[in-house]
Amino acid sequence: IFEIYYFRVWVALVLWASTHALILLPVLLSLFGGRGYVDPESEGGLEQDLRRRQYPALLGDDDEEYDSDD
Repeated sequence: IFEIYYFRVWVALVLWASTHALILLPVLLSLFGGRGYVDPESEGGLEQDLRRRQYPALLGDDDEEYDSDD
């Protein structure tokens, strides 16, 4: 009886940890995580790099909204 009990507890622990590591943690990091990655070899200037750092990665890369007539 102890073998079955400990096996079930171990499997439950592995499933619980896997769920958090593979599903919950990436979702939470994408919503509340740090700033987006800026490629140092990109062709954009300093203004574009700073603008990209202000928004999380989930917002996408829509540069057409922020084009100025300068």
